[in-house]
Amino acid sequence: MKNENKYTLCIAAVILALGLLLCTLAIQFHDSPLASISAILGGVCAGLGIARFYRYFYWSRPEHSQEYQETVEAETIDHDERREMLRGKAHRLTWKIMQYVYYAFALLMLLLLNFEWIDLEEAIRLLLLLLVLWLLQGSLNHVLFYWLNRKN
Repeated sequence: MKNENKYTLCIAAVILALGLLLCTLAIQFHDSPLASISAILGGVCAGLGIARFYRYFYWSRPEHSQEYQETVEAETIDHDERREMLRGKAHRLTWKIMQYVYYAFALLMLLLLNFEWIDLEEAIRLLLLLLVLWLLQGSLNHVLFYWLNRKN
């Protein structure tokens, strides 16, 4: 329990530091075409780091310990609910993975549009790639469910 809390705190610190670093780089190199992208990514990372810090300090307060214990006990489930829990976990993991893929795709589109390296035909190809990514999300959900079912 304590190690998980320390891990969460370390991850929050790393994400917040990365966000501040990206924002600092955006301010330092404000004339660069990549400054706006760096500022956006820095703001997102800083926001995520602050949210993780808040969640860590919220659950570590003594007045929330009973609520936290109830939350932990609610996560212990019997075998019938196990498959549903694994399906939900696979769905959440798939969603998180694909969100990062979509963010990377959006970043790539910003870079390509910023440097004027794409035209209409290439934009259509990129939209088809987005469709493939959407199909990948559906299939990845099933693959992760069966992997987690075998693992647990």
